Amino acid sequence: LVHLNSSVLTDWAIVSKKCGYKVVIHIREPIAHGFFGVRKKIIQIIIKNYTDRIVAISKDNASRLNLMNKTTIIYDPIRNVNITKTPSVDKNKHYFLYLGGSQAIKGFNTLVESLPYLNDDVIIFFAGGMFDCNLPKGFISKIKYYFRFILRPSHRRMLNNISVVNKSNNTIMLGVIENIYNYLAISSALLFPSTRSHFADPVLEAYKIGKPVIVSDVVGMDEIVNRKTGLFFRKNDEKDLAEQINELAGIDDNLVEEYKKNCTEKFGYIQSKNNRIIDVFNLTINN
Repeated sequence: LVHLNSSVLTDWAIVSKKCGYKVVIHIREPIAHGFFGVRKKIIQIIIKNYTDRIVAISKDNASRLNLMNKTTIIYDPIRNVNITKTPSVDKNKHYFLYLGGSQAIKGFNTLVESLPYLNDDVIIFFAGGMFDCNLPKGFISKIKYYFRFILRPSHRRMLNNISVVNKSNNTIMLGVIENIYNYLAISSALLFPSTRSHFADPVLEAYKIGKPVIVSDVVGMDEIVNRKTGLFFRKNDEKDLAEQINELAGIDDNLVEEYKKNCTEKFGYIQSKNNRIIDVFNLTINN
């Protein structure tokens, strides 16, 4: 049996099948439509004809491929909770954790542009890799840097927003962190302001320790988030995002406990419905 761990590896399904192997492909991202839908159609044809089973990490990803007769949905496993040392915080402040670094599709720009509308007692932890704003060494590297800066407005926007994060009184820059639970434990909620549909593993990590979430209303997000476990804001709307953050920062202890109960129950429900990939492998081999 050959297990292709991403739709990026779709082409290998043809070779694997022609060599006589059973093929399982893992769909970890929404299949992009491509130019006039050609890319998506080619991937669909290959997967339909050259794979035996499909594993999708969400119902949304599965529905986009539209081969439900041989698709099993298995959410990604969530790392174990291991709270080792929580950082010291101001008890008069409300902290929120964001994990996407400076990636635009993770909602970095929208979140940064919401900062002017946040209450003074709100602090955002910015975790994840940030683009290096320092001028690179070497002539060719500098040319490439300026080329991107001049010709790509999105690049200039990102660099400007990284500078804003470094200067804002509402932010703490963490960079890459090894244990997200140390910061989730002291946060009021997780922020997942994505601009494109993709499955949000951090949401399930937040649920695991009873933390609510604030997410954008991209297609598919309502598969795991509802009004009992968090708040939605309009995608790319920084003012609406700030409004939801301010609202959650101001809730009383009773609502905090209600969210905690709802989130842990939601996590338990999702885990109880999850399939095992080993079962899919066995089913594929035996059929």
